[in-house]
Amino acid sequence: MRNLDEARLLGEIIASDNPEVRACFYRDFAGKHTPGFDVNRHLNRVAVVNQTTLLMNETLEILTHLRGVFAAKLGDAEAVIRVGGGGKRDTLCYATQVNQDALSKALAGPLDAAFVIGGKNSSNTYQLYRLCAQRLGSRAFFIQSEANIDANGRVEHFVFPAKGPDRSTCHGTEVHPFPKSEKPLRLLLTGGASCPDGIIQQVITRINALFPTESLRPMDAVLADLHAQVKT
Repeated sequence: MRNLDEARLLGEIIASDNPEVRACFYRDFAGKHTPGFDVNRHLNRVAVVNQTTLLMNETLEILTHLRGVFAAKLGDAEAVIRVGGGGKRDTLCYATQVNQDALSKALAGPLDAAFVIGGKNSSNTYQLYRLCAQRLGSRAFFIQSEANIDANGRVEHFVFPAKGPDRSTCHGTEVHPFPKSEKPLRLLLTGGASCPDGIIQQVITRINALFPTESLRPMDAVLADLHAQVKT
C-alpha cells in the first residue's frame, strides 16, 4: 500500500463478508499482491511493514486504521492478534525522521511558499514534498537545484506521478512564476536526506539574487528574530 487511501480501501474489503466486495481486492490491488493470493484466507491476518523513507505518522495511521477495522469486526483482543506491526517510530531512517519532524514544525507557521530540493526518484524527498503540498497546495515546489529557478523569476517545478516517484511514469515539469508578495516573503526551503548542503546554499543564493541587495537582511538579524519569536 502506498498511502492511507489504499489502507481504507483494504479495510472495506476486510470488513465486508459480501463476496462481491471481497472480490474487488483483485481489481483494486491488481499487480500489488503475490500470485495465488486468496482474499478469504490471507486477509485474516495482516502485517504492516513500511519503507524507511515513508511518512512516520502516515504509517502509524495505517496501522491504527487496520486495527480499528478488525476491532469493529472481531473485537479489540482479536485486532491486536490479527494486525502485526508494533507501531515503533524507530524504523525510519534517522535523517528522514529528523527532516520530517523539522518540516512539520516549520509548516505550522505562516508561509508564502515552500521549495523542496532533491532527486526526482527519491522517496524521502517525495514524502517531504507531499507534506508541503498538503499545507500549501500549488505554492509548494519540487526542484533539483538552483538551475530550476531562472533570473526572470520562473520556477521549473517537477510534477510527481500521482502515486510517487517512478521512472516509468515521470510526468515532466511545469513552469510557475516565483511567489510574490507586498510584504516580506516567508519561504521554506528543505532538502531530501541525501541532498548536499551545498546545493541548498546555491538555491538560497539564487533566490536572494532575485531581490535588490538592499532588501536582503543579514542572517544574524533573521536568526535573532526567530529566537525572539520562539521565546514569546
